[in-house]
Amino acid sequence: MDPFHNIFKAKSLPGGWSMADIDSENIKNVSKWIITTQFENQPAYSVVYAEQQVVAGMNYKLVLAIIIAGKREMWEFIVYDHFGKYSLTSSKIL
Repeated sequence: MDPFHNIFKAKSLPGGWSMADIDSENIKNVSKWIITTQFENQPAYSVVYAEQQVVAGMNYKLVLAIIIAGKREMWEFIVYDHFGKYSLTSSKIL
């Protein structure tokens, strides 16, 4: 066995971020909420990457590819889900 195997093996730390399934219902619901609340014209989009963090509720970090004015833009959003009530923590264009 490679001696570095355990060092580089991805682990989820308690309270840390872990990868999330971009096809899960939770990620679909959060991404739809982002698009409907943050963009007037509800542009076409796809989820490129997602992470989640257990807190008093759940934090979601999503990277979305969004078509705006005919151009593809990459955005990162962090959304706090307090048992079904979403709030946007941060957003930035990448």
